[in-house]
Amino acid sequence: MAHHSTELDIAAPVADVFAVLADIGGWRDWDPSVRTTIATTDGPPAVGSTYEVTVGFYGKAIEQIHEIVECDPPHRLVVSTSGRASGRWEFALAETDGGTHLQWDTTLQLKGMARLLDKGLDLALAGLVDNAVDGLGKRVR
Repeated sequence: MAHHSTELDIAAPVADVFAVLADIGGWRDWDPSVRTTIATTDGPPAVGSTYEVTVGFYGKAIEQIHEIVECDPPHRLVVSTSGRASGRWEFALAETDGGTHLQWDTTLQLKGMARLLDKGLDLALAGLVDNAVDGLGKRVR
């Protein structure tokens, strides 16, 4: 299983940062690994909202299902993913004098024989998350 954790400060209100994170349909606007997102449930993002997400991973299109499993606006959001890999994105947000402090924890595990590649997945996941963090910071400023 791969794990990557990062923290960053964003010069934007916590509610604005949370809104961007909770809009999984809009992740493709700031996360370079996300190619497409399609909401499969109606209404605003909430626990139980699901999305078909296609990510690019080493030149391959990987289709996953993302589901919001915890949603406590504007402080906590947890999204699970299933498909060829399983995992979680956990976002904890706190208000600061300058905007928002975000703690971002991601775990990902490949399935089947692909699990033999889990050690290399740590490095790949770190790169994917770091690119997404850069995109998020640009999106909400």
